[in-house]
Amino acid sequence: MLQPLRCLGRVLGMSVRAVPVVRARMVEDLESRRLMSFTFWSSIGPAIAKVPTSAGAITSTSVIDFGTTVYTGPLNVKNTLDRIRANNGPDRSNDGSVFNNGGELPSGHGTWYEFTVEPSGGTDRNFSGITFPGPMRILMATDGDTFFTGDHYVIFQQVYDPAVNGTPTIGSFAVNPTSVVTGGSVTLTAGNVSETGGTISSVKFYRETNGTTGFQAGDTLVASGTPSGTTWSASVATTGLAAGSYTYYAVATDAAAVSSGAAAALLSVTSSVTGGELLGWNVAGQTGFGAQGLLAGSVAVGVTDSLGLTRASGLQLSSSPASNAWGANNWASNSAAGISGSQYLTFGLTVGSGYTASLSAIDVNYRRSSTGPSSGYWQYQLNGGAWTVVSDVANEFPSTSSSGAAMAELNLSGVSGLTAVPAGSAVNFRLIPYGATTTGGTWYVYDLAGNDLVVKGTVSAVATLPNWLAAGSAATWSASTHALNLTGTATIIADPGLDAPLVTASGVGSVLRVAPPTDRVIQLGGLMLSGGATADILSVGAGRTQANHVVVRLPGTGLTVDGASKVDVEDNDLIVTSVSALAATGALSLVNGLAASGQNATALFGGNGITSSVAGTEALSGLRYALGVVQNKLGGATLYDTFDGVSVGLNDVLVKFTYFGDADLSGTVDDTDYFLINSGFTSGLTGWLNGDFDYSGTVDDADYFLLNNAFTTQGAVL
Repeated sequence: MLQPLRCLGRVLGMSVRAVPVVRARMVEDLESRRLMSFTFWSSIGPAIAKVPTSAGAITSTSVIDFGTTVYTGPLNVKNTLDRIRANNGPDRSNDGSVFNNGGELPSGHGTWYEFTVEPSGGTDRNFSGITFPGPMRILMATDGDTFFTGDHYVIFQQVYDPAVNGTPTIGSFAVNPTSVVTGGSVTLTAGNVSETGGTISSVKFYRETNGTTGFQAGDTLVASGTPSGTTWSASVATTGLAAGSYTYYAVATDAAAVSSGAAAALLSVTSSVTGGELLGWNVAGQTGFGAQGLLAGSVAVGVTDSLGLTRASGLQLSSSPASNAWGANNWASNSAAGISGSQYLTFGLTVGSGYTASLSAIDVNYRRSSTGPSSGYWQYQLNGGAWTVVSDVANEFPSTSSSGAAMAELNLSGVSGLTAVPAGSAVNFRLIPYGATTTGGTWYVYDLAGNDLVVKGTVSAVATLPNWLAAGSAATWSASTHALNLTGTATIIADPGLDAPLVTASGVGSVLRVAPPTDRVIQLGGLMLSGGATADILSVGAGRTQANHVVVRLPGTGLTVDGASKVDVEDNDLIVTSVSALAATGALSLVNGLAASGQNATALFGGNGITSSVAGTEALSGLRYALGVVQNKLGGATLYDTFDGVSVGLNDVLVKFTYFGDADLSGTVDDTDYFLINSGFTSGLTGWLNGDFDYSGTVDDADYFLLNNAFTTQGAVL
């Protein structure tokens, strides 16, 4: 990549081999700037672990340098706390040393340690006019109590108080009901969620999916709870879950981003209806010809009784009715007269959302008088449309016995309109018993064993596109395998952590666009692109603040991008998760290769692989932005506990839209990055963390050019 960079260097008015800072840095005494563990890390490490990763905001403070007030207003020292958390120090003498406060700070909190706050990168502001190390310090006790001073130990302001900000607790957690037919919904309820001295900001519910007992970061987020006092609850569907036992977790988080332990509860999921009764009426106990609109006593999951058992207006209820029966008299002599005279009965069902139904048969236990109707004329109706004939059965009700009889089963399996009836459809039936010889002749649904009027069939959960996909997305979705297969352009508009989908796409016309409106963290079960497919990750809002851009998290084992396809992160970030050191090595090699391909030596960021169209647009005019790839590891410890506000582990691979030269992905180019490239150069190392910013496989003058150019032209911390 050196030749194109030299050309760009001339466009920018710089020579790759003539940047004076390069050699000056090379001869600098590396030992004086060597990154090492803090001397007192055995005490500092447990102390910083007690401070939430979100801590650092100070409402108002003053920075006073040698008597001159250089700034007054809000300040956030999270960058320094993150540096301490990563054990990246000391920067200068006294950084991380014991602080003998002489009474300025409260006693009884353990030993106090002091840390320098770098003027150019230790806060959310750049105090470029202050000579390092400047007047700003962090003071931290071994119990986690943390203070800031901006005037070199004159005034101390509390940043975090562990006595006030405690840990959330969940008093109880339940799934109701504890057993449900697949496709049904359950309510997850966390009770007595509280924190002494703190405020609960959220309760999130997860389902065990990663195969490891106990709650893990890789388990699937299924819902965020809604509060009612100290109780948080959410309704969750089980569509797509196979029969079995499932563990759900509840985790509470407070306003300081401190989380509770996970509370667990079990749910049993049973199989959906197959070949059984969809609706069933038992008329035992009915009197006076039976209740008009009698509701079915048995209703399968996935359908509803939409009519009840209803008599039309032309029927009469005269003479003495039979007990344990539902019926009428004044039946017609022929089917046409029965329809025109409203001498019939109706019943029906509606297919529920997320289901499809196929109707197979109708069974009736009946009783009739000697002058009552002997034949049956059956019709069905879909969604209020025209009535269609199912069957006309002469002598369907031959028995006149007072003890009743069972009708020969009416077969519906050959009726095309009653097969695979979609969700939301209403299916109504009309039975016109005819052949009565007098108006006083009776006909009843009569009580025998079990249900006396039954509609049979099957109900199945359907694989509808999940609600986190934009309307009109060209994709197919498999709820059982959590696989989303793109057939064109599809847009994720909400957090798919609910399903953690494996996204597959093949062909030039397949484009995945990630554009969540609120939750900026997207969790995928995998991303497999081939044949010219593209995944385009769009920001949530304008500007390069953490709140406005997207983080996509996916497992390294599920990442495949062939030579014709690409992932365009634009100005967003990726986290590629790995479960072991061996897997992390493979993931790092894979992502490095994809980033090198995407950066491309002849057309910057115009290649396939993992690329950034934002960096490519800016490249010819500024050559500042790039995609940095590192494993979250420095020595034997994690580089970051959180990356972009997301918890990360030692084996995760981080991809950040940042400045060329930002070796440690801090969002700015500073002294640490110069140390890292110098160390990488002298040790013959490679990789972004060691200064190989053009992914050429070596650290050379081209990388120093990129570093120095970004250092002199960089803007705000990314």
